[in-house]
Amino acid sequence: MHPSRPLFNPRMQRRLIALVQLAIFLPACTSWQVDSAAPAELFGKRPSIVRLTMSDSSRLVLNDPVIRGGTLYGHRQLPDQSRTQQPEGIPLAEVQEIATLRSDPTKTTLLVTGIAVATFSTLCFLGDAFGCGPDYSTVPDFGTE
Repeated sequence: MHPSRPLFNPRMQRRLIALVQLAIFLPACTSWQVDSAAPAELFGKRPSIVRLTMSDSSRLVLNDPVIRGGTLYGHRQLPDQSRTQQPEGIPLAEVQEIATLRSDPTKTTLLVTGIAVATFSTLCFLGDAFGCGPDYSTVPDFGTE
């Protein structure tokens, strides 16, 4: 490799940036959806994270939840997005509803469309990559006398 040559050419850099943006934002295409299935059926699917609404209307998020008897165990997610070290047990009788994170097709479509429009607009603005910028290939004819 020549020392003065960049590792990636500009075209590859743009593609890499677009892929990184997409990878970063795809988790944002999920939303909490309340599940009406019985807890035993829901946890048979082994969700990695659940949001519980308690009978007093408070909410908490549990990572790695499992049901043993009439108790739901999991690591409570803290406000700083970390989680407790020891699993906590919550009686199912105190749980009003259980929501799981699911992908949202509408959010995903809007995100992908927004990224495509932003990328296309940026490329047009910066470098006439798609032929949508001004045409500098010809010199204007001001007339000669």
